[in-house]
This record gives sequence, C-alpha cells and structure tokens, in this order.
Amino acid sequence: MDPVVPVALVLVSSLLGGWFAPWLGQRSTGKTALDPDRYQLLVPGVKARGPSLADVAHSGLVDGMLILQTRDFGAAERLMPRFTNVAELMIELAPGSEPVTVAARTADDNQVQVVSFTVDGWISPTGGAPHPYAAPGQARLAIHDGYAWVDGTQLGFAVPGTIELTPHDVVRIRRLQCLDATGGVLVDETFAPASTPVQRGVWAVIAAMVTATVLASTWTTRPSLRVLVGIGVALLLPAAVLATPYPAWIALVEALYLGGADVGELRRGALGLSVVPLLVACLLSSGALALEAARSWEPPPRTEWLAAAAAGILASRSLSGWAWALAPIGLVALFLPLRLIAAAGLPRGPALWRQFPMWVLVAALGWEAGLAPVLGWQALLLLTDARRLLNRGAAAGTDLALALLVLTPIAAEAALRTTLVERAWDPEVLAGASVGASQGDEITVPFWSDSCGADPVTVYAFGGSSTGGAWQYRGEPRKFFPARLHTGLCAAGLAVQTMNFGEGGRDTFDFARGAERIFANHAPPAVVVLYVGVNDLLTRESPLTRKQQAERVSARTTGLSLMDDLGSRSRLITGVGLALRPRAAEELVQSVPIADAEENVRTLATVVAARGGRLLLVPEITRGAGLVELAPYSEMLMRLGTELAATSALNPRTALGDSVDAYLVDRNHLSPEGADALAGVLMGPVSEAVSNARPP
Repeated sequence: MDPVVPVALVLVSSLLGGWFAPWLGQRSTGKTALDPDRYQLLVPGVKARGPSLADVAHSGLVDGMLILQTRDFGAAERLMPRFTNVAELMIELAPGSEPVTVAARTADDNQVQVVSFTVDGWISPTGGAPHPYAAPGQARLAIHDGYAWVDGTQLGFAVPGTIELTPHDVVRIRRLQCLDATGGVLVDETFAPASTPVQRGVWAVIAAMVTATVLASTWTTRPSLRVLVGIGVALLLPAAVLATPYPAWIALVEALYLGGADVGELRRGALGLSVVPLLVACLLSSGALALEAARSWEPPPRTEWLAAAAAGILASRSLSGWAWALAPIGLVALFLPLRLIAAAGLPRGPALWRQFPMWVLVAALGWEAGLAPVLGWQALLLLTDARRLLNRGAAAGTDLALALLVLTPIAAEAALRTTLVERAWDPEVLAGASVGASQGDEITVPFWSDSCGADPVTVYAFGGSSTGGAWQYRGEPRKFFPARLHTGLCAAGLAVQTMNFGEGGRDTFDFARGAERIFANHAPPAVVVLYVGVNDLLTRESPLTRKQQAERVSARTTGLSLMDDLGSRSRLITGVGLALRPRAAEELVQSVPIADAEENVRTLATVVAARGGRLLLVPEITRGAGLVELAPYSEMLMRLGTELAATSALNPRTALGDSVDAYLVDRNHLSPEGADALAGVLMGPVSEAVSNARPP
C-alpha cells in the first residue's frame, strides 16, 4: 500500500473527528452543574450543599439543554436565577418538553404562581387551554405596574424580584433570558451543544486511532481477525456508550446503589474505558511496544533502579492511613519487570525505554489511582514479549504474571477507594444508609440561631425540613417558625437564644441519639420544641426501620470473623456482590413506626429533663392522606405529653382550626404565613417555660 494513502486517511479522520466534536461532546458530557453564581437549584429532601448538591441533583445542563426535573418521589427540583430585580423573563422550550410553572414575588414578599409555559402556549394560574404565544416558540413574562403580564394579558399581582421555575416532570429549556426593569440583561444563555479546543482534539485523536487500527488490520497475514478487533472492539464499544440515553445511565447508577453518583461522570468514565481496547489494539498493531522498534540507547548502570525508586517515592507523597500498604505492593510492581529484563537477557536500553511511561504515570497519579494502570501496562508488555519470554526467560515471566494476577485485585480495590464508591459501597452505609444523620457531627451544627437580651436561656427547635432547611426557603432561615417564634419572644422582652436544628430527613431517631451531643456542644435547654411526624411515619426508604438499620450496623462490627469482616469491607467484593445479587422486590416500611417513635420520645424527654429543660411535643401539620395516617401518631404525642415528666404537648391543628391547610405550600411544608401562625400558637407555652427557666 502506498504510504501516502494511510497518512491521508488518518488526517481526514482527524479532521472529521474534530468537525463532529460538538455532536460527540453533547452525547458524552452527561450532566454539567449550573453556574452557582447565576442560579440557585432547590432540591427537595436533600441535605447536600454546594458542589455535593450538584452531584445528587437530577437537574443541570444535559446534552446541550437546561434540564429541570421532578425527582422520583414526586417533588420538583426548582430553579431560581440569583437576581432580585427580574422584571422580564423569556424561555424557549425544546420540543417534547413538559410545562414549567413560573412563580414571582408580590409586594408583601409572598411567592405566587403567575403562569405555566408549555411548548405550544401559556396557561394562566386558573387553568384552561394553552394560549398561543405572540412570538412562536418564545414564552415571555413581563412584570410592571404591580402585575404579571404575558403577551399583553394581565395575570396576578407581582413586582420585579426573584423568579422561581418549577418543572412538571422533565422540562427542557434551550434559552433563558432575564431582564431588569430598565431592559438591562441580567442573564441571557442559549443552552446549545458546544466543544472546547481540547474536546475537539480528543475526538480528533480518537478518530485517528480508529482509522489507524482499521488500516493496521490490512498489513497482517490475518486481516479478518484484525478487522474484527479494529472495527468491532474499537468502534462498537464507544458507540454503545454514546448511544445509551441519559436516563439509562441514571438507572445504572440506581442499580449499582450509587445514589450520590454524578451520572455524567459515570458516562464519561465508561466512554474512557471503552476506548482502552482501541488504544491497546493500536499499540499492538503499530509495533510500538516491540523491542526492535523501541528507541535504542544504553543507560548508565543502575539507572533503571534509581528511576523506579524515584517514581515510587513520588507516588508515596500523599499516602495516609491504610493506603501506606500500597507502597511495598507498588514497588514490587515496579521492580519485578527490571528483574525480568535482566533474567531474560532483553536488550536493556529499549526495554527500559518502554518502562518510562509507567514511571511517569505512577509518579503523577500516586499509588492509589496509579497502581491499576501500571499493572495494566505491565500486562500489555508481558503479552507483547510472550514469545521471547517462553524461549529465554520463562521463569521470570511466570513470576511477573503471577504477581500481576495477585496484585490486580489490590490495585482495583485501591482505585475504587479514590472514587465515590468509597462511601457508596461502604457496608455500613449499605446496611443503613440514613443512619449516619445521627451518628456524625453534622447534627450538632444548628441550621440557624440568634439571641437577644442579657444572660439568655436557650430554646431548641428539633424537627425535619418543616422546621429548618426545607427546599422552598433554605436560603431564608428567618421564614421558618423557630425564627418567627424567636422574634415574638424577643418582642415580649424575654432574653433568649433560639437554636434551630431542623434539617431535611431528620426524625425522632436522630434526635433521641443526637441530643446528648447537641447539648454537650451548646447551652442547656430551657425548652425543646419537637415538631415531628412526617419523616417518622410517612417516609419509606428501606425494608428495615431506622432502629433495625442501626442494629444491623452494630451487628456487623461484632458478629463477623476477621476474614469475613475484611471481605465485607472490600469495595471490590461489595461491588461485585451488588452487581450479581438478585433484585428481590422488598416491601418498604415506615422509617420510624409509632412504637419506635414513642421509645425515641421517651429517651429524648429523659435527656432534656436531666438538664433542667422542658420538652414540648408538637405533631407536624399535614394535609390530604397524610392527615389520616398521622392521626394515631398525633394521639401518641398528646398522650406522652401528659405521661412524661417535664413534658407537654400541643396540637397546632386544633389551635389553628380549619384554616390550617392554607398555611402549607405542599403536603407538609409551611408557608411564611404558616410559620407565623405556628409561632403564634407556640408563644404561650414556650414563653412560660422561658420565664420559669434559670439563666445558664
């Protein structure tokens, strides 16, 4: 074959790879987090914040569009542009998008839904058929003169301020624009596929490798085999990764019990692994690994030993704890090939030249992430030299092969522990993933606190997201009832410090086991308001209750033999077990049944009373089916309020009457008006307890 032909084909394939990089990029980038300086993403029921929030959120930039999504349990992830003076909003929805509802602020700082946008038109808050857009495909909301307007139609009251977008199922946005009252652009983004020069270069290299591999198949005596490898392996694996839709990757994450995985990272990682056979095929086909093709030079004596030692030292620079065990294992992987070179009589210069990439790799990545690729490189070299070793160094080659066989699982274990599976496949997390809320130090940090007056006594608020941290008002802690209660107590002339320990997902199990550490880190309580119910009785996340999960975790630490315990703590063994285990359908149970909740309340009452405080039990307000389900729970709390020492109970539904449902923004989260109303109901018993308490 004329050498000009393969060179020309490689160049053409490189150009095509770079040309199609935008399409390839949007298929492989997965979910990208939104710019936190421009957008605030409100994710219901999730404690994570900052970068961790982006990892667990379903919404983000996906395949060249802004995706807003409703979570599996029915609550919507809401998007709020970080601007307080939005007067005009324009949205372009992609075909197939579900509706998105827009909420705006009113003059009295309430949040109201003003319009829903669909692909075909807009719908007023009162419902009805969609009204066609004045400009096809463009949904425009304007706020002026105290009202919200869409295409000249006056809707509800609204003033320029913050805007909140709520999806119905999955919303796909191509463009989003926000303007202020003067027409100034606050944000104007077109969410379209894009590629950086680096991405274009990567895809150009991949295209060139594919072409080179296919061409190499024509230069052998067995072209059919090489064509199968070059086309089948090199093309089909990356194509399968790119063709797999984004929801399928989410399903894979859930199947692997990686609830906190970034789906985009998983897809990019799979794409990278799928290209490995292509790289190996290129190296083998090109002859670049053959000793005869390697650069011929004669290094000074003992150069290889010094280079391997230097690489090993650099690779150990960031080791700590158990990871130090990797150092001697890695040194074996570095020095055994040198023994093989000497024993087999391989040409020293070219053989060491092939070791150079391995030394650089491990020195750059460290032992934890670098041991696995180093072993892979050694296995590739061993495969390349197999015929020569059988003739001249079978014993040394066998030793290296056995060492690689033994060290590979260890390297895989170390590599897994550098990823998110370090925690996701922790046996204690898998045995009771939600138990950690009361075990760590997180529970000792209040969501919000404030004080007034001299020598204040301390009021504690314990509860779930309705008490603090709810996704609707996470960034506005003073809209929760503990802050409203604090304002009332201060206005009444009482000296109080109010500490809000409310957080999404917390229940009586958490506070019964965490109260000792909370009080040890803060002042003794004058009164503890326990506002609970929904997270105890209406949460079903596991076939085991919170108490049973904790017992299982405890049993794991005492009931296993040494070998069983070591095996169960292996992330590699755990991952293989999770992949192979049958997916039996197990019925989910209440996280904290009434009997367990009563036990938890009794424990908390004892802890509070021992520190001279009073416990106020408050059944959580809810509506719909939850109201019926929580009725026995509320009765249990009211009964304990009369039975336990230094404990009382108050039912806010009874105190607020029939209007209580108007104070909720969803099933159980309070609106700002609801927080004010609940704080007013609590003022009497809390102020009495504060007045009778002694300053610390």
